[in-house]
Amino acid sequence: MTIASSAERSSRFPAVKTSRLRKAKSLREDADYYGRWSQAACENLLKSAEEFLAGAEDIIKGKTV
Repeated sequence: MTIASSAERSSRFPAVKTSRLRKAKSLREDADYYGRWSQAACENLLKSAEEFLAGAEDIIKGKTV
């Protein structure tokens, strides 16, 4: 089994925007600590997570992204 270098991995898998990660953290904190959340924001976050996981699965299966 060959392990790809970090440059090879990053070129095959688009970087997750840090803004999405910050938004996810903010949404979790608002829901946990303040009871504030919206269905639309949760659905958008789930869509982003599904896209990320689909890309990760493609890499694991050896498919190109």
